Amino acid sequence: MNKLKYSAVFMLLIIFCTCQKSNLNASLFFKESPKHEDKALVWLRSSDNYNASKHYLDVFYNYYNLKIAQKKFIDAAKVLDVVSTKLIFFYSFDQRFLATIKNFDATYRNKVPVLKSTFVDNYYAEYCYDKGNFKQACLYLQKITNLKPIDYKSCYKVAFANYKLSYFYYGMGLQNLSLQANHKALKYYNQINDIEGLGAVYSNYTGIYRATNNKKKAIEYANKAIKCFVKAGNKYDTFMSLY
Repeated sequence: MNKLKYSAVFMLLIIFCTCQKSNLNASLFFKESPKHEDKALVWLRSSDNYNASKHYLDVFYNYYNLKIAQKKFIDAAKVLDVVSTKLIFFYSFDQRFLATIKNFDATYRNKVPVLKSTFVDNYYAEYCYDKGNFKQACLYLQKITNLKPIDYKSCYKVAFANYKLSYFYYGMGLQNLSLQANHKALKYYNQINDIEGLGAVYSNYTGIYRATNNKKKAIEYANKAIKCFVKAGNKYDTFMSLY
């Protein structure tokens, strides 16, 4: 009887440990279904509209100023987030837009939850890096990397900030700091199961290990990056990883 009792307890422990391990490996945050958005915001999200329309920023300023006038500061933050991300992606650092970011930072940012205004520090970081002020760029990113995510979007923001911080440190030749930031990026991208994000992190590892003459690990992570980009259908980054 005792043997059966101990066997049952042992089996329960195995099941418990297996479940715990499974939970640790599972995504912590899940992408929410898209909510209804204003037509103007949907239009501004499109890269095709950014590239094709000369009035892209005019549409943005009209919409943004309307939300500020309505005191809908979270909506104003959302559109600033969308457009700042677009401008960063296309390496377009417009002085008028920078002034808008600075004004929002000084006047309205305290009316918006911290995790919904990280785009401000991200834009400052990218702007500083573009101008060659690498140290200040890293300091701005650290304002984001020190935050604790509470949902999918904030986890993505913190993951991306760590990835960029790692990339910046790599470019500065600070490989130990680059490695630490990349470890954190890996952790957060795993929590949202972002395959393309993981591919970017593995690419960072490739560069870091190549810079520190660890060829074996550099090849290992290059292969991991390629697998992720292929799975995500990202032909450009797949090609760059092969190159």
